[in-house]
Amino acid sequence: MENKQLSLYDLFFETPFVTAILDIFPNNESDEIEYKLAEGGFPDEFWKTYSAFANTKGGIIILGVKERKNEFIFEGLQFKKIGTYKKVFWDNINNPNKVSVNLVTDADIQELTFDDKYFLAFKVPSATRVQRPVYLTSNPFDNTYKRNYEGYYKCAKEEVRRMLA
Repeated sequence: MENKQLSLYDLFFETPFVTAILDIFPNNESDEIEYKLAEGGFPDEFWKTYSAFANTKGGIIILGVKERKNEFIFEGLQFKKIGTYKKVFWDNINNPNKVSVNLVTDADIQELTFDDKYFLAFKVPSATRVQRPVYLTSNPFDNTYKRNYEGYYKCAKEEVRRMLA
């Protein structure tokens, strides 16, 4: 049996996931996790993070977390909005004018509760070589992202060409 170092991504299906996040990464994002507040609706920036995680090693996006002065506050979502966020997600992930590839299944989305607050977590798998690049809209050269540390970055045209080759 192969010994493998566990990553945060491996914990996604473990019991209380949010508690594990707080225990392991109490106050930072990384190459495997991104927090979004989603206070004013489903965040547009979600899709750049989706592309970045898909084009690198995958990761988890959690909605309901606010960043203020480099500190993360687990504010949660209004419970009644979770269904709306899921609908927006599914409508967009299956729209080829929004994103080139849907890598997510129903099992990759979890509704979480922590301290009587609600969160929505998305596990984004890494795209296979054939599926890459995962890009936004219909133009891969201007809308393909990669993940480095705690940020997403636009891929250079040459990087996109290598993925397409």
